[in-house]
Amino acid sequence: MLGRGVLPDLRRLSADQHKMFYDIVLNGALVRSHGPLDDVLSRSDAEAIHAYIVDEAWKAYAPH
Repeated sequence: MLGRGVLPDLRRLSADQHKMFYDIVLNGALVRSHGPLDDVLSRSDAEAIHAYIVDEAWKAYAPH
């Protein structure tokens, strides 16, 4: 369990978490710290966030 002030490294999402990304972000699935964010984020916003996370993961974990 994560403590207060500790954030997970979203670059290391599992395949299942990637599949559920929009349900997690927009509907609050699996999240204890906040509810649904669909009132402040659009699907397009969530897609941009997900694309950014995937891009950062490729940068961070690709061989140099």
